Amino acid sequence: MSHRAAVPLFFSLLLSAALGNGASASDCYTVDYIDIFPDPGGPGFTWPRNSLMSATLLPYHYVPDIVLGPGENQYFYFHGLYGRGVPTYELFKESITLYSAGSDGSWANVGTDRTTRGGDAAFLLEAPNLLAPGAHHLKAWVSGDQTEANAFAWVWNPGMRAVVTDIDGTCTLDDLQEYLDIIYEIGPLDYVPEEKPGAAAVMQFWADHHVPVVYITARPLYLKQVTIDWLRAKGFPLGPLFLYGASGGILPPLTDAERIRFKSDRLSDLETRAGVRFLAAYGNTDTDAAAYCQALDMPPEHAFIIDCPSCDPTPECAFSTLSDSWWSHLQDLEEMGIPIVPQPCE
Repeated sequence: MSHRAAVPLFFSLLLSAALGNGASASDCYTVDYIDIFPDPGGPGFTWPRNSLMSATLLPYHYVPDIVLGPGENQYFYFHGLYGRGVPTYELFKESITLYSAGSDGSWANVGTDRTTRGGDAAFLLEAPNLLAPGAHHLKAWVSGDQTEANAFAWVWNPGMRAVVTDIDGTCTLDDLQEYLDIIYEIGPLDYVPEEKPGAAAVMQFWADHHVPVVYITARPLYLKQVTIDWLRAKGFPLGPLFLYGASGGILPPLTDAERIRFKSDRLSDLETRAGVRFLAAYGNTDTDAAAYCQALDMPPEHAFIIDCPSCDPTPECAFSTLSDSWWSHLQDLEEMGIPIVPQPCE
């Protein structure tokens, strides 16, 4: 289905089925990244080998983002990791503190745990530290060397409307950017992926209309902070960010089937467990299209595949193609006069 043929059908369905009269929503659809974090102090490392590895290797700790429904257990997972490639080292039996940012930019201690031999720590929040409905910036703090891992938690009521997008080749210039990021992170040089022109503007359009953007990427989890920094630098609105972790967060999926399974499973979970309703999905490969077809309960015309000449819709997996550019799609969005999307926020 061509780009221009798909748009009228897409928006007629969108406006009739999903949008309301312009009711406003609270801040459950956006999150502020709090740059200022006062050093809370704390003891140094307990184990000398941790000090040695910290002085030798760069930190790549991570806490996966999570979308929760009201009443669900608020459980967060930390992995302490130094180095990429060879060698790597997992933070051994050290204290980790989890902080949550308040609306005034202050930080509250919401839990402490000690890592296992494999570098893992876990936090189950309980009253009075339970996160209220909305979006929250979390930070896991390693007092031994003052390193950190940032994450976002989203507590949404069922029926939250969102869009989802792939990153590499969809928001970046091409799929090669993922592997360049991996290679350069292993090596001594920095690399900043190029943005596909107009991608950030389209995602910001949705955020301006109170629709959060879910980012789903086959990048390994150790690239999480690199990816957050890139999204911010290029002007993308922050939203739930899901990276591939089945390899221990070190490698991307090795097969197309695993890429499809990862994205499909994650999106199905958001729909069935958290009650998220997706209004649109964006990707650039046939694996993105397959994942969206398998997982998302929405008309197939709401899935858009950009810059993929070899991607052909089939009866089993229909989708729309964006053969022009992100700017053309943004123009279509703006010309429709889409109102603010009402969200089930508290």
